[in-house]
Amino acid sequence: RLAYIRVIGGVACHPCHLAPKLGPLGMSPKKANEVIARATREYQSVRVMVKVACRGGKIERVSVVPSAGRLLLKALYPDQGRCRPMQRPGKRGVTKHHGDIPLETIYEIARAMRSCGRSRSANLSGTVCEVLGTCLSLGCTVDGSSPKTVTKRVKASA
Repeated sequence: RLAYIRVIGGVACHPCHLAPKLGPLGMSPKKANEVIARATREYQSVRVMVKVACRGGKIERVSVVPSAGRLLLKALYPDQGRCRPMQRPGKRGVTKHHGDIPLETIYEIARAMRSCGRSRSANLSGTVCEVLGTCLSLGCTVDGSSPKTVTKRVKASA
């Protein structure tokens, strides 16, 4: 049995937030809270999706399901050990992440998105376009050009 929960990484949330998802599976939200906080330590103060696998009321495995934004930020800032939290648009303006990402890294991120089931596209070129749209919203470039032009090239070649 699986449960997908969106939590703030590295922080133990109140068990009443986990109870609606984990209670029907027979798991204790208090014990699951500790395990989830340990598993998401790398994503300190960042909202992440967590996949909790359980059997017989006990947690077997907790894994972080990556999002395109998180994977792109890790590609933009590889020297940082932890993942940078995104700023909210209402707080201190919108942060544009100036940087350049190689197209091969975009393909790797798209493959990772497809393998974990986060993509809504039927084929890899559609997933690449999804990741390029996230690049556009982050404000970074791909191989020195705008993500819009790269999206047009990907659609033309597909």
